[in-house]
Amino acid sequence: MLQYTKAKGVSAGAGEPITRDCPNIIIPTLANAIGPVPGTNWAWGANLAITSPSTYELLLIQMIVGAFLGNIYSANGTNQFSYMIQFQLRKYVNQAYTILAHSQMTESGVATIGGIVDDEVSASLFVTSCRGIKCGPIRISASTPLRLRATISGVPTSIATRLYLSGYDTNTFSLIRVPYIDRLYESGSKAAYPALLPLDSAIALASHAVTTWTYGSWVTVNASLDADYLIREAYAIPGDTKTCFGDQIELGLGAVGSEVIQARYAMTPLAFFNSSVHTELRYPFIAYKGERLAARVASSTQNRAVMVGVYGVRLS
Repeated sequence: MLQYTKAKGVSAGAGEPITRDCPNIIIPTLANAIGPVPGTNWAWGANLAITSPSTYELLLIQMIVGAFLGNIYSANGTNQFSYMIQFQLRKYVNQAYTILAHSQMTESGVATIGGIVDDEVSASLFVTSCRGIKCGPIRISASTPLRLRATISGVPTSIATRLYLSGYDTNTFSLIRVPYIDRLYESGSKAAYPALLPLDSAIALASHAVTTWTYGSWVTVNASLDADYLIREAYAIPGDTKTCFGDQIELGLGAVGSEVIQARYAMTPLAFFNSSVHTELRYPFIAYKGERLAARVASSTQNRAVMVGVYGVRLS
């Protein structure tokens, strides 16, 4: 197995950095997800303006995209739809566009209707989803004007999309970490088994009871890890039906009151239509045996309930 030490930023013998205490950044930070309106039948929708962070160069590594789609049917039988949605991120400098990244998601739905005797009765079929999609790594200079647009393969009756960007401040995160992380994952995945934390359950979080976009309390995911883990994936599902335009979740390590943020991810529900997320942490972090793993959530609504968990590769 690839060897490593608990000294932050150092691996045994090779001088290669590990991923610790260097969390990614969600954009927009502590704000509603971006909502581009897709054009239909593969026509691009209008550009939505975004500005990259003003104080540092961004290393873009992921888009977290969510969609709500629906059709109305008024005929007996099996009704189904399948759509493909594409997102395009471009920079806009000197009145010229340069493509930076693409992402894509697919959605399908099916419903069987019976007993309709005239066209005055109809049924609505809706699907929602949210997922993290890799892109990059792409360096984006500070204060770069960005434009986001979307398109869909058909013409659904209802459609809405939401999107967050995820990346790193290049002042604190070096790409030299990437090959080491990949080798560490491969070594761990061959040598031992993966684990869900917690197993057979999920952890209930709540956003701040009074203020929107303020983190609630840290909640323990695992009080004392039984081994070293590479925390690689995370999930979240809504725990209520509150109107919500975004949830941002932090994962941390440390004793109660002394948690150190290690990673962030997001969920992009739409008002009245909740959606779950299962996402890869593009560059995972190491959690050592005996450490406490915790999580907390901030949301666009007060006292938002969210259920979370993580997926780790056992390294020892």
